Amino acid sequence: MIGDILYELKHIEEEIKKLLASYHKKEITTFSPPMDVFETENKIKIYLDLPGFKASDIKIEIENRHLTVKGTKKIDKQGGGGLNFLCLERKFGTFERRIFLNKEPDLDHIKAVLSKGVLKITIPLLKEEKRKKVIKIRQEE
Repeated sequence: MIGDILYELKHIEEEIKKLLASYHKKEITTFSPPMDVFETENKIKIYLDLPGFKASDIKIEIENRHLTVKGTKKIDKQGGGGLNFLCLERKFGTFERRIFLNKEPDLDHIKAVLSKGVLKITIPLLKEEKRKKVIKIRQEE
């Protein structure tokens, strides 16, 4: 429970940092695609809804346990210039989502697949060896 709250607070902190950084760069993220994150004992799975995206429109990076997914979707201008949109509800523009990974990822075995508008990222986790060591105490007189 506390871990979940701390995870959410970390996520909020990252989103605030991202917003402030984009403000200074004058690049405002235009939308935030829906995302689901699941964790099992040995992997993290992330699903992002990205309808209309091609794999070449998306970039995924991991640095210091932070996964960043960003991309750009341009407005489909079929029919040439001079378009007057009567209704524009689909999401266009740039997005960036950051996720803090609370366990060490296995960087060599991460997989990402874009299928039917859903980006599926599978991140295997490194096994933490639980080691026990008895510490000898030295007596000083």
